Amino acid sequence: MAMGLDKACEFVRGRLAQGSRRRFLAERVETEDEFHQARHAGFTFFQGYFFSKPEIIKQRYVSPEHVIAMQLFREVCQPEVDYVRVERLVAQDIALSYKLLRFVNTMSDRISVSISSFRQALVYLGQDKLRIFVSLAVASYISSKKPKELYNLSLQRAQFCQLMATHTHFKAHREQAFLIGMFSVLDALLDTSIEQLVEQLPLADDVKLALREREGPLGTLLDLEECFEKADWQGVEQHCLELGFDLEDVRQELIEAQRWSQDINRLI
Repeated sequence: MAMGLDKACEFVRGRLAQGSRRRFLAERVETEDEFHQARHAGFTFFQGYFFSKPEIIKQRYVSPEHVIAMQLFREVCQPEVDYVRVERLVAQDIALSYKLLRFVNTMSDRISVSISSFRQALVYLGQDKLRIFVSLAVASYISSKKPKELYNLSLQRAQFCQLMATHTHFKAHREQAFLIGMFSVLDALLDTSIEQLVEQLPLADDVKLALREREGPLGTLLDLEECFEKADWQGVEQHCLELGFDLEDVRQELIEAQRWSQDINRLI
């Protein structure tokens, strides 16, 4: 929104009043007021720092849903996931069980049968894919009262990190790349400081540092994604130089991650 929010909203309202069927993206949404203003004007898609900022509430009530979510996230972070325990945790909440099976059945194109249980999903999908499906379902489960753009952002970051994990910089964390991207907005999903959250997760020290301080190659990668979200193209280019990446290759991966996250939201 280089023209400024007020003018951008006026422009979109005018185009929609003329019968335009185009869908508009509001960039650099920094506050909740700006989000509501843009949505009221007719914007369909939103990007900006507002969606990744947690609302820290002192002495906040921790819901049973959030307790289950953190227990599941701890499990999927383990090198060897205890799927008996994961199954037991998922079974504690009908809504979560439903979300997981919906993800599995909607996104598993090559499976010709309908998956009706966690055990069946494990047999057909294997551990690595099911780890991702559990993460997607849990993030959806805890973001139900948040703007849908925040969940979309968690998917976008997760997929971008997954796509970039083939590079040698991130070889040591390829299996956790998807989770690292998703965890970068976990503070906003749970309205808890990232410092508190990472101490509860079995992550390597360099991963914790990347999530807390945006340090190291992983931290730079997350910074790069955040620059893309803010339409800070100079920042994107600078971080590509720091990591030794080709700008056009990274741009394609960013666009692909954005497209993938939007597709997932449409599917579910």
